Amino acid sequence: MPACQLFQSSKMEWVHVAPLGGVLKDPANGRYSAVIWTEQHGRNVHLGSFEEFSYAGQSYDLVAIKCMGQAAVTVFPRQHYARFQHELDSRTLDLLLTMLRAHQDYTERP
Repeated sequence: MPACQLFQSSKMEWVHVAPLGGVLKDPANGRYSAVIWTEQHGRNVHLGSFEEFSYAGQSYDLVAIKCMGQAAVTVFPRQHYARFQHELDSRTLDLLLTMLRAHQDYTERP
């Protein structure tokens, strides 16, 4: 799992690990970071830093679904995201990343 290997020596702690990344917690400030490997970028992409696990998990899930479609492994149940599918389909990955980063603590709770 490339994402885990990149963060083994980090002071961050994995809270949720998925095949392409997941959610980490920074013990120093208590914030959660979402990280995912994307084929389009060819590297790990930081999705944002969040006050709550649910926000970080949802951000990870939305990008995972955008990148992997039905094959995505999500933090929260897939049915939560069915209503967002049209929006995901109509946006580019880079636009989705920009939107998530702009509203890091404004994502909806699952």
